[in-house]
Amino acid sequence: MINFVKTEEAPACLAIEKAKPKSENYRCRDVVKQVSDDFFDKCYLCEDKHVKDINVEHFEPHKGDRDKMFDWKNLFFACSYCNNIKLGDETPLLNCTDVSLRVVNSIKLEIDGSRLPERHFSVISLVHDEVTMNTASLLYKIYNGRENPTALKERGALNLRKRIVGHLSEFNDLIEEYRLGVLSKERMKKKIINELRIDSAFTAFKVWLVRDEAELFQEFAEYLPQ
Repeated sequence: MINFVKTEEAPACLAIEKAKPKSENYRCRDVVKQVSDDFFDKCYLCEDKHVKDINVEHFEPHKGDRDKMFDWKNLFFACSYCNNIKLGDETPLLNCTDVSLRVVNSIKLEIDGSRLPERHFSVISLVHDEVTMNTASLLYKIYNGRENPTALKERGALNLRKRIVGHLSEFNDLIEEYRLGVLSKERMKKKIINELRIDSAFTAFKVWLVRDEAELFQEFAEYLPQ
């Protein structure tokens, strides 16, 4: 999980829909467009990008409260898989749109050294407060499909891990080419920097891969999202 900056002004259609007594259409066209743009078409939880089934998700479940239902600050971009795992849970979580919370610094993401998607991923809370540990617990369920999973959730988690392993394998290849210097080091460095941008898929995993290697961290620390 990483930080995102949401547009401050709410799309006008939210107020229009809220004013209609029976409307629950918080997913009006301008909301979908703006939330997609603000989150770079990435699920805010798993960081998968260009997902097929997208949701405009309530960060805090509205439970029928129309103020929360139509609150622009409460509307996030999520994939249907993660939204189904979270599923209205009222447990307080780290708000990745709060720039004062450096979420990538609070939760460490690791995969097994073999980089096999069948292996479970580690999600480590580095800050031992309730909200951070709650968030780490949710991410663990998302990546690993644990805690009374259905067959569909297990398959969803496996497919997600496969996509992550694929992206990280490509990222590792870029790093290896950069180190070997077979191609232009400057060009390879730019490619690595692009992969560390917040609009890249699975940025937090790439950030922690860089942080875990002292030489890489020294060379790319200034390009890591904070």
